[in-house]
Amino acid sequence: MFKALIVDDEIYAVMGIKSGVNWQDLQVSVVYEAYNMRDALQVFERTPIDIMICDIEMPKGTGIELLERVNDISPDTETIFLTAHSAFDFMKRAIQLDGFDYLLKPIEFDVLQATIAKALHSIKQERELRHIREHYKPYYELWRKKKSLITDKFWNDVFSGRIVCTPANVTDVLEEHELSGLQDAVFMPVLVSVESWLRELSTKDEEIMEYAIRKGASEMLLPAGNGDVIQTKQGCMSSLLLERRGRRGMPLMN
Repeated sequence: MFKALIVDDEIYAVMGIKSGVNWQDLQVSVVYEAYNMRDALQVFERTPIDIMICDIEMPKGTGIELLERVNDISPDTETIFLTAHSAFDFMKRAIQLDGFDYLLKPIEFDVLQATIAKALHSIKQERELRHIREHYKPYYELWRKKKSLITDKFWNDVFSGRIVCTPANVTDVLEEHELSGLQDAVFMPVLVSVESWLRELSTKDEEIMEYAIRKGASEMLLPAGNGDVIQTKQGCMSSLLLERRGRRGMPLMN
């Protein structure tokens, strides 16, 4: 569940937003009210706020000034600005401060509700990404230190044809790549591909997500540890299932 804060120096504007939005549908459990910047900051001192709906033009501190403070004390809060004037300077500063969106008064409640829903969806995505990052980070750091680039390079070379295994050379090739014992193995390759991420990720977050996919593919497709998951040079994952003789698959030797 989420917590929201409405900030406007006009009490009827606050009452209208509070009654005009279906907060239950948005999974917002508590809606706080503030009528100036000082009152709003006191709310932030008492409780975390997920989304702030804030008037820009207020006499005791503008919404822009409030957001500057909120970014310092609660950087995860998403802010939707309300304004009676489409002033370019205000909007430019709001964008610089990473405000989520702005709407012109008088407010259409269905538009406001849809905008709040988008902001909350963004918050959910960020929380999920943070959870994945925190959950996989220790494993990812260990994997970065210990992962074998030799295995990935070997299979990429096999797929591209740079390495050709034959009955005459397979033993030597596998020993050279520290993969002895696979001479008689048959593999079934399974391609796992992510065409695009739902949101733009930093390089480190993308690497963590790739690790999570690699680990998930290993757990789902190789529960007994019979095989390996490699990353191709095209960025895709290939899960190589080690098969017993007599079952359908791709022999290592051509």
